[in-house]
Amino acid sequence: MQALLSTTVLMCCYETEEHFDYFRTKVNICTVHVSAAESSQTLSIVFDSPTNPEIHKTARASKNKLLNTMARMIAIYKTPKDPDAFDKHYFDVHIPLAKKLPGLIKYDVGRSPIVSTTGHSDIYCIGTLYFDSMEAIKTAFSSPEGQACAADRKILAPNNNDVQIYLFDTVDV
Repeated sequence: MQALLSTTVLMCCYETEEHFDYFRTKVNICTVHVSAAESSQTLSIVFDSPTNPEIHKTARASKNKLLNTMARMIAIYKTPKDPDAFDKHYFDVHIPLAKKLPGLIKYDVGRSPIVSTTGHSDIYCIGTLYFDSMEAIKTAFSSPEGQACAADRKILAPNNNDVQIYLFDTVDV
């Protein structure tokens, strides 16, 4: 007996090529249309498949992964005693170490001057690392590269009062 075919169209946003590749490998795609918007890219996927709930479940899970699963680590550094030495070490040593973390998707840095609307005036630098999930962050910092980054952070901010570090999941809203 021939399987019935259904056509499903999914519209979703993705931030990186890795997200698109993840979706492409999870679902048998027949047609893909990608268009760029200012802040993100829209992915319109049309695929024909037998009316199989498992395939549609995979598509929904993939869409959710694209839209909802991102974890971040933010390190907020206070103004160091020697800003020039901090910058040299941070950009020449620490960032290259961190870029070797397994599972790291993106790393960006906010630099002084950083303006606070709540009165904090001693913030010098904010580093944000992006991963697929909290589990990916745990895996990254359990690796030899992660251990090296954690040890190196203590060179930049020897006292825990010199840095605030936050780990969290994000959800697109």
